[in-house]
Amino acid sequence: MKTMGIILVTVAILYGLIAFNLEVAVSGSSVFERINNSGLMDARRNHLSVAEAIGLAGVILIGIGAVLEKLETFRPSKQDPNPEKPIN
Repeated sequence: MKTMGIILVTVAILYGLIAFNLEVAVSGSSVFERINNSGLMDARRNHLSVAEAIGLAGVILIGIGAVLEKLETFRPSKQDPNPEKPIN
């Protein structure tokens, strides 16, 4: 579970970097004029929201994996040390 969480966080970081590099401006009537396009800004925000959700899922999986690892170390052995002795 922990490995899957690390993979998800890595994917989220890469996806977020790609989303930040999306173009949000279009060229205007002049050669040097750039106009911000609200539709492209919304697309960038949507991509960033998806990256955030993937990252959050990854962090949750990393946390759950760490807790499960700690529980495994404290769990007593299920094998009976003395098999001849009946358990009441």
